[in-house]
Amino acid sequence: MTSIVAYRGALFGHVHYAATKGGILSFTRTLARTGAPYNITVNALAPGIIETELLFQTHGAEGVEKLAKTVPLGLGKPRDVGLAAAFLAGEGGRYLTGICLDINGGMNFH
Repeated sequence: MTSIVAYRGALFGHVHYAATKGGILSFTRTLARTGAPYNITVNALAPGIIETELLFQTHGAEGVEKLAKTVPLGLGKPRDVGLAAAFLAGEGGRYLTGICLDINGGMNFH
């Protein structure tokens, strides 16, 4: 698991968080290259703003409302992340390795 901050940087100066999430991308790609000869796939998921209890605890209802306005498809749900993980772990992800699947509702394109 990585995060949208691996690409965009963290809000509110959480440099350590952004650095580790960026490192996970490199780690994923290196493991994918290493595992490929053995038919082992390695991928990452990068959620954007997901509607969780922690989100409300850290940003408050008003803050979450402001954040939601920055996401074209609105806040993501935990289920959205789970479905993406299931896709990569299932037949759909059979020929995917070294990728980062962004789950951010159109908040970030690259």
